[in-house]
Amino acid sequence: MEDEMILDKLVCPVCGQHRFEEKGGYEICPVCGWEDDPLQRREPDLAGGANKLSLNEARKEWFEEVYREEDEE
Repeated sequence: MEDEMILDKLVCPVCGQHRFEEKGGYEICPVCGWEDDPLQRREPDLAGGANKLSLNEARKEWFEEVYREEDEE
């Protein structure tokens, strides 16, 4: 159970489809391109830093793109 909790913290906070090697290690998600910035995890409305968009803005754009692709199929 504890291992599952640790792994959940490693999941990309934007797309949820990639597990980072370490939380906040500035690794780039190969699925959505998000760079895992610990400051932006703590302050999801903060734009700038490792990513141009805030975490919340990136999530919104990601889900809009996913739904757009589903509608096109």
